[in-house]
Amino acid sequence: MKLGLILSAVLVIIVGAVAAFVIIGPAPDPPTRATAPEKLAAAPLPADLPPIFEPDEPDADAAALYEKAMDLYNDHPALAGKNPPTALARQTTDLLIRAMNAGNVTPGFLDAYLDVDHGAQPRFGEALEGVAIVGLDRAQQLVEQGDTAGAIAANCAVWALGQRAFEDNTLLYNRFTGLQLMQMAGQQLFTLTDHDSVDVDALMQWGEQLQSRSTLWSEKLGIVQSPSPKPADLVNIALHDGDRTFRIAAMLHLGVAKFNPGHRGNLRAIQSAIDTGRRDPDPLIAEAAGRADALTKDGLHRIR
Repeated sequence: MKLGLILSAVLVIIVGAVAAFVIIGPAPDPPTRATAPEKLAAAPLPADLPPIFEPDEPDADAAALYEKAMDLYNDHPALAGKNPPTALARQTTDLLIRAMNAGNVTPGFLDAYLDVDHGAQPRFGEALEGVAIVGLDRAQQLVEQGDTAGAIAANCAVWALGQRAFEDNTLLYNRFTGLQLMQMAGQQLFTLTDHDSVDVDALMQWGEQLQSRSTLWSEKLGIVQSPSPKPADLVNIALHDGDRTFRIAAMLHLGVAKFNPGHRGNLRAIQSAIDTGRRDPDPLIAEAAGRADALTKDGLHRIR
């Protein structure tokens, strides 16, 4: 009798478990080491890093000058060529130098040109990288002409654009581009370290910090921009990353991941994360979650 009751109870448990699996689906996958806590920890640049440039107009705002430089680039396709006209290259670089010397920059001066949406492209096109390349190439020309001081100023101006893109904006494209611009300008400044105005120690300190950020960011970029990310890692970044930039990017990309979750357990976790994001007090995270929730299959096909 007791054996029969035990067997019946076991059968009920088994049937219930099978029914739950069929109706609810499997449990969500666990996150991988790619999003371990140390990978998601906030990693701001140290506040005591020595300055690479020092503005001499403390009350001026750089944002309008950067806008003029990017407008100039977009208005003159020749600036995107291999050998842009010297006058235009000089004009672009001068605007970057004037912007470097301005002591203030409007927060989000680049974010204002980029929507939080799937497939969104900055309204300034390729001008952010474009004006920087013009400035770096101009610096090389000045070195060849023997104008080392001018070359240093041009390189520092590109560095300033990169640092402000990284520090004074939130959206991933702008900040990651800024990180790359600092590294590019830093590499050229290293070739001019025999000049008294180039602080080798400062470049070394910054170089170490930028390299560590670049490595960490590249790893997480592989998740938040993957066409088929591991859902648990994407959810982990969207909900728990210490860097607001990556939370926004991951939350938005959940809209893509929901169409290829692997199984229903992952889909539940994705939708739950989106729902949580829509209630987030951070308006950009909430906006990203809303876009992820609203993305349809047709919309996904249009952005691919």
